[in-house]
Amino acid sequence: MTAAWIVIAVAVAIVIIAARKRKGSATPKSVWRITYSPGMPGQPTPRGAGWIFSFPSIPTAHVHYVQNFDPPRLIVGRTLIARFRITGSGFTPQESPHIPATVSLLIQRKGDDWSALGEMQFYRWYSTQTVTLLAGEYELSVPLDVAHWGDVYGGHDAGAFAKALANVENIGLVFGSAGGRGHGVYADPGSTFELITLEVA
Repeated sequence: MTAAWIVIAVAVAIVIIAARKRKGSATPKSVWRITYSPGMPGQPTPRGAGWIFSFPSIPTAHVHYVQNFDPPRLIVGRTLIARFRITGSGFTPQESPHIPATVSLLIQRKGDDWSALGEMQFYRWYSTQTVTLLAGEYELSVPLDVAHWGDVYGGHDAGAFAKALANVENIGLVFGSAGGRGHGVYADPGSTFELITLEVA
């Protein structure tokens, strides 16, 4: 083997090793998208190992879903852990402005048509644990057990949850309230949400 081929082989090996290491976390950042969010950019801004975005500050603009479309492998019994930092104030659910704004975790199964009808009820799963949007640094740690997740209507079917984990399309964070987990939030000018890490442990 020539010196040139050795260099190429080593480079390929490094790329493969790096890709395998990534499967334990929700990176790279480029796979993150801000979706169904009027007035928001298509992606958050990379920062460190995570990313950051500014909340819109008018009621006609709001952030709903921030999704990772290259998720790590999800296995029942492990834990999905998000660490994040919030700055600012005035966090308001656009659909229910009289109750606290929240962020929670999402798992979405491949093939979801967003109708929530019939089988589609079981294609989106929201963590039962939430964090109220207030300035500070937080860790949201949710076991991958159906008791800690609810389907679109809050159900806890263990078989349907296992199928979602085995056929996951994306994971992410959703912004809304207890009455509508991903139904959108706006805030005072200058308010931000920074994801530090999101990983499976």
